[in-house]
Amino acid sequence: MDTAFRLGSRTRPPLVSMDRISKRANSFHESVARRAFQLFQNRGRVPGHDVDDWRCAEAELLHSAHIEAAELDGVLMVHAEVAGFRASELEVGIEPRRLFITGERVARTHPAGRRLLYRDGCAEKLFRVLPLSVEVDPSHATAELREGILEVLIPTLAFSNSLALGPKRHWLVRAADYQAWMAPDRDSTGTTR
Repeated sequence: MDTAFRLGSRTRPPLVSMDRISKRANSFHESVARRAFQLFQNRGRVPGHDVDDWRCAEAELLHSAHIEAAELDGVLMVHAEVAGFRASELEVGIEPRRLFITGERVARTHPAGRRLLYRDGCAEKLFRVLPLSVEVDPSHATAELREGILEVLIPTLAFSNSLALGPKRHWLVRAADYQAWMAPDRDSTGTTR
């Protein structure tokens, strides 16, 4: 079950579909591609640096949220640094083996007449995908934003011991032999007793 939720002021946000995450990912991809092409053009269209251009474009356009993930008592806890983003500007998507964190913040305006001397900020867009080492249950996830840290709690799926994951034996039997074995009142030569 694919699940995504929009973070609001509540601890347990309402659920929405993963389509929104996909659309945002496509939009961000197009932005990065345009910027990488601009960097390529600015370098005089010299080939061979496409990966460097792409990474530079990502660094310019996307906020790099530092992520920490840990598992404790059947719950996967993910903490992401998203300083400067409001809960209403973030979206979290969860699949059984992946976590998506996206966001786009509104550029902050400054009062008129103020002369800006220096500004060091990070990108206005955020897109992180975290492959998960365990399978999770997206339908029971919660998320909360506190002091610039996004905390996502996702229950892991516990597999029953009744599932046999060990090796299995398979037999290859000719159809004629199977019929002979299964026929009532026949001996090993296939004749009726």
